[in-house]
Amino acid sequence: MSETLARPIPIPIAEFYLTENWYGCRTAIGNLLAYFPAFDDDGSDGSGDNQLHQVGDPGIDPGSAPQPLQQLLYDVGGKIGPWELAAIQDDNGEWHVPAGWLATCWQPPDAVDGHWRPLKFGYPCEQSQASEASEESEQSEQSEQSEQSEQSEQSEQSEQSPGSEQSEQSPGSEQSEQSGQSGQSGGSGGSEEGSKTAIVPARWSPTGYAAMFITEMPEVRFEDIMVIDWDAQNGPELCDPSRLFVIDPKYLDTCVDGTVQVCGIAPDMPVAVGAAVEGGNVRVRVQGSESARVVLRLTAIRKGFQGVRLPTKTRAEFVKNERFIRKVHGDG
Repeated sequence: MSETLARPIPIPIAEFYLTENWYGCRTAIGNLLAYFPAFDDDGSDGSGDNQLHQVGDPGIDPGSAPQPLQQLLYDVGGKIGPWELAAIQDDNGEWHVPAGWLATCWQPPDAVDGHWRPLKFGYPCEQSQASEASEESEQSEQSEQSEQSEQSEQSEQSEQSPGSEQSEQSPGSEQSEQSGQSGQSGGSGGSEEGSKTAIVPARWSPTGYAAMFITEMPEVRFEDIMVIDWDAQNGPELCDPSRLFVIDPKYLDTCVDGTVQVCGIAPDMPVAVGAAVEGGNVRVRVQGSESARVVLRLTAIRKGFQGVRLPTKTRAEFVKNERFIRKVHGDG
């Protein structure tokens, strides 16, 4: 005996301009910009209407309707948090989506107070910036077409000119020389887009600033550097040239117990040196010199991330991550 599936209940969808910060698991007020009704005026479902009703224009002036229709927004499911890219922390560490952002929401059919719940967030695009970008793109295309046309004309003239002397440098050598100059001036073989950077002041840079890139790892690790001045005359007997050095307890407190290891040793003298973690200390052994400076590099798993290594992600998560990075770089 076949079962008859219940007909889905139409759900209204709307877009709001946040007039105040919207905190996780709390309410906020938003100005209605546009909505897709679930029901028509006669009480039937919205299949007869099937139109998006625009109230405000988020591209020009969000919430600029003559009489903004304010609605109650409620994050019942706690979607606003560190996992939401639009959310930031205030001075008290509480996560929220700032006022001025756009929120796409849905309205539960059993919402007695008429509240709306979040689906996704965005920031209104500025038309002036979009127009400038379009003009720059057109100018760039025109410039490229002009350069290609000039190069084509010069090439034809060179081929048609009889008895013309050959250039001392072939086109291939010119390209090679230009490529070398680009490398010397800091030219990049790849794109910075999609990479996490720190912008730092740089006196040698033409703009006064330069980008430095982070090191990616398959695990979530914290690292620390220890600098040890070894002086055998003031230490143990030379027949047992080893001693313990205390690891910074603040660093240890951020790491999983038992995961701290020495991953690098660099002495400033040609000596035999070894190091190993023993509890909250590092035992260093030096042979071949009575004094030396030893630089140690420590690595450990960050607390809360033990067992996490190259976690599997989906394409949707990849796209979301790329959009976030471009947003940070001002490219999206």
